[in-house]
Amino acid sequence: MCRGKKSCSELGVIPGDWSKEAPLPPPEWFKHELLIFNDAVYEASIGNLNHSIQLLQKIKSNAIREWYVEHGQMSGFFRDKIALVRLIKLINNGFKNQEELLMWVMSVT
Repeated sequence: MCRGKKSCSELGVIPGDWSKEAPLPPPEWFKHELLIFNDAVYEASIGNLNHSIQLLQKIKSNAIREWYVEHGQMSGFFRDKIALVRLIKLINNGFKNQEELLMWVMSVT
């Protein structure tokens, strides 16, 4: 999906739109899978192992793995790459002063 591409389709290319809380927040559907996992752990903790296993089998583990490998792992690479390209362009165009450079750095971190 994102490997070998110029950008990550989940991350986007506008640093101002990137999360300041995580390199790439998980997709909305991930929350549902996490709730299923939570229920499975609870069922196991009260001794309902068969039900716990049934719940674990419902989790979209392949989708989670694919998202993590194709987007989650690559998001840091793309964030660094895009930020570096922007920095090089700004340096080539020249900052007016250190405050301008600092403001840019703060906007992408």
